[in-house]
Amino acid sequence: MLIDPQSAWFAILWYIITLFFVKASILLLYLQIFTHFWVRRACQIIFALVVLSSLWGFIVTLTACIPLSAFWDITIQGAYCHPVKYFWANTGMHLGTDYLIFLVPLPPIWGLTLPRRQKVILVAIFALGFLYVFYSAVVRVAPADM
Repeated sequence: MLIDPQSAWFAILWYIITLFFVKASILLLYLQIFTHFWVRRACQIIFALVVLSSLWGFIVTLTACIPLSAFWDITIQGAYCHPVKYFWANTGMHLGTDYLIFLVPLPPIWGLTLPRRQKVILVAIFALGFLYVFYSAVVRVAPADM
């Protein structure tokens, strides 16, 4: 089943927007929970990276082709479309910020005064986030006909 290219463009745009809000909400939650200076600073830096990478993805998607209708109508002559490497760069930035977001709480959790078993369970719960990021990378990179 083929996806309408016009719908695909809108899906990419909304995907970038929703990813930004999900990542921003997680980082804002971290800023509320963690009191360590270095954790808060790391969250602020990652938040800035998320804003920049989301803005990059949003702009690249808005200007995917000039004129935009060339994105879904390949018969338009003289149109400029961004190379695929722009979209791969966007994917790489999203994956990188995903991993950073899931790395931030691990050192503070390991430093808690809890029994070792509870610490391991908490770290394992956050490790599920790494599993999700790995799976999403495989899905993003997998060819459409798989």
